[in-house]
Amino acid sequence: MTELPENAPDYITANYGVRARQALIDLRTFIALGVGLTDEGRTAYDRNIYLRLSAEAIVHRVGEAVARLPVALVQAHPEIEFSLAKSMRNRVAHRYQSVDYAILWTALAVDLPHMSGQVAALLARPGHDT
Repeated sequence: MTELPENAPDYITANYGVRARQALIDLRTFIALGVGLTDEGRTAYDRNIYLRLSAEAIVHRVGEAVARLPVALVQAHPEIEFSLAKSMRNRVAHRYQSVDYAILWTALAVDLPHMSGQVAALLARPGHDT
């Protein structure tokens, strides 16, 4: 990949602004926390309510970061399942009694790391949308 000139805007900043870029950076940070939680292993997760509650908190933060993204950015990138992250946030925030911890594990171990890679590609993309 070619490096951007020092003052050249990246794709996200040029098209959606600094706040959108920061929301994507926050999103990747929160996903990394989820990956760290899964490093404990599935057995530890299943046995430890504090790990499961931490997973809920991480998913909540992921959803909040997604909610800060401009609608135009979300619509321009339907390949990234932003709406699922937001829906999962709503579930853990408002219907916490019905959280399926197996689904939450899969989100943290598989789905969100995939999303993080997609977001990393957006953040690394140079220049204006052409």
